[in-house]
Parts: sequence; structure tokens; C-alpha cells
Amino acid sequence: MPKSREELHALADVVKPFAKTVQLDIVDGVFDDDLTWPYTVAGTAEDFSGLILPYSDTISWEADLMVKEPKKLGLKLIQAGARRVIAHREAFKDIDEARETF
Repeated sequence: MPKSREELHALADVVKPFAKTVQLDIVDGVFDDDLTWPYTVAGTAEDFSGLILPYSDTISWEADLMVKEPKKLGLKLIQAGARRVIAHREAFKDIDEARETF
């Protein structure tokens, strides 16, 4: 898992020649005990303004969001070029909210 936006780009350079799909596992330190980029402190993600997932024209990015509030982050990742976002049912207040989110 990348530790920064810069590392995300560097890792994308490595896998671009052979990967058609790349999955980002994102954990917020609240929904689960682990903490991954873009979270720098439990529950607080770095600013995603202007994020474009590298090589999104040739790499199909997906994100598995193990976060307490997946809607905001998921929508930002979609805007950045993610083609698939996975959010866990228990992160939503009910099934209708989950269905309406993405």
C-alpha cells in the first residue's frame, strides 16, 4: 500500500507494464485498526483535491474502502479515475443508504 500520493505514482510506474487492474485497500484506523494512505491520523484523510489516479486510461483502478464513512472518499476516488469502489455494508446506516451511495 502506498504511503503517499508520490508513492502511489511510483508504484503505478512499476505495475503499468503488466497490470490491467490495481486495487487500493484503504483503511481509516476507525472502521478497522489498521491505517493506510490517504489516512495520516485515524479518521482523517489527506486532501484529495486534484487527485488523478495514474494511468487511469490503461489501468482499471478499484478501491476497497474499509472506512467508517465511505461515501465521501468513494466519490472522490471515482472522480480521480477509480472504476470500481467496494464499501462494506456495515459502514452504512442501512441497506438503502448503501444502495444509493454509488
